[in-house]
Amino acid sequence: MHRALALARRGSLKVSPNPMVGAVIVKNSHIIGKGYHKSYGGNHAEVEAINSVKDKEDLKGSTMYVTLEPCNHVGKTNPCVKSIIDAKISKVFISMLDPNKEVKGGGAKELEKGKVKVEIGCMEKESRELNHIWLYSLSHKVPFLLLKLGVSLDSKIAYSREKSSSVRLTNSRSLWQVQKLRKFYSNVLVGSNTIKIDNARLNYRLSDSNLNPRAIIIDSNLSTSLSSLVYSKEFSREVIVIASKNVDKDRIKKFEENKIDLILVNSLNNKLDLKEAFKELYKRNIRGILSEGGSRLSSSLFKEKLVSRFLLYRAPKIIGEKGVNLFDFKFYNFNNRLDIKLLKNGRIKDDTFSLYDINYL
Repeated sequence: MHRALALARRGSLKVSPNPMVGAVIVKNSHIIGKGYHKSYGGNHAEVEAINSVKDKEDLKGSTMYVTLEPCNHVGKTNPCVKSIIDAKISKVFISMLDPNKEVKGGGAKELEKGKVKVEIGCMEKESRELNHIWLYSLSHKVPFLLLKLGVSLDSKIAYSREKSSSVRLTNSRSLWQVQKLRKFYSNVLVGSNTIKIDNARLNYRLSDSNLNPRAIIIDSNLSTSLSSLVYSKEFSREVIVIASKNVDKDRIKKFEENKIDLILVNSLNNKLDLKEAFKELYKRNIRGILSEGGSRLSSSLFKEKLVSRFLLYRAPKIIGEKGVNLFDFKFYNFNNRLDIKLLKNGRIKDDTFSLYDINYL
């Protein structure tokens, strides 16, 4: 199952809104087949593993290890359960049942009806963590959001709100880790100030992939310049801008002429209905989002109970009173009590990081 989980991770960035799934086939203590879900709409992991076995006679009496319950319904592909039964695989270890209402235990039952032995729960905790984004979005019907912020020792996120700073707070190793998060989540969220002040590209800068994350920008009045780097065609990726329904129609036309995808939502006192926006993002098959915005956007996301996890990097620097605070508490309603659980912490050279799970009471 360790091997199946490792294979499943290869589907990161390519299979959303589907979960990442891996499968391994074993006979006489040797791996004879393996596969993973490579792309949305493509073969599922079980079929990939079966197809990888050159001599199909070897499949008879073999054992399959799969990270998620095989499907028993027709979707973009045929049912995996039928492929397993037809291959005469004798036993299947399933790491976790599929909570999707179209499967939900049905796949395991169909296997048993087909005379295939089934065991459930092997490394279930690890499988749930692998697909925590998918599981969260499936149950809440909004994308899972990881809020990432970097701060100084005196809890400042920037030297100034008005000017872009060429001085990075965190070190190059921490920045490398954030690039990996961009690849994993494949959707990066920021506010309009990040575009106006920093002229952020929001691209993926490491050499192990030529895929750039989708950029999602909160821009109530469509005030960002279309000449900003984030809108450049060189990145070959989708850009979504979330704006108010009350925005100037001429401005909407200009964005649409530049092939920018707009989501228009209700607003009150120039504050967008972010919950409405996130529901629309879910409808567009967006399941996981990395937020790299500033204090105002971060505070608003907490206020609207949209933060699923919070990742805080702390650098050994002191900025002083002119710096930008970690949160803009004018946006925060203290009646929203939070249950915050530390999941992980560590050190990256002189930086430290802490990852928190967020639940709203």
